[in-house]
Amino acid sequence: MSLYDNNVPLGNVLSIESLQKYVLMIEKDTKNVIEDRVNRYDLVFDKPHKDGNNYNILYAQGEKGMMARGPQLKLELVDMNEPSYDNASTIKVNVSKGKKTIFNDDIIIDKIDAIKFRKYIKENF
Repeated sequence: MSLYDNNVPLGNVLSIESLQKYVLMIEKDTKNVIEDRVNRYDLVFDKPHKDGNNYNILYAQGEKGMMARGPQLKLELVDMNEPSYDNASTIKVNVSKGKKTIFNDDIIIDKIDAIKFRKYIKENF
């Protein structure tokens, strides 16, 4: 069972442990969790979707509450060009509400997790 095999499905939940301090969990049913050693961001989004045919970007709208809508999400996978990170990629995470940024950071992951991320987006959205 290899990640390079396109016939093996990943399922509805993707959990990625970064090379630094974060753990990122994405569920197909719109629950997303970003954790670091100090803080836990438990963010829920509606209508997640990929950017056209680009399996490197995932968008989601803010969850609608009684009086307002929650923050919006953008996850973007980019390859790193620095020699010190030969086997790494970055997921750029931006969570914002209007013009206010709630969470904005680069989560460095290994190449295997980058393959999982692309495959997960392709299979589930």
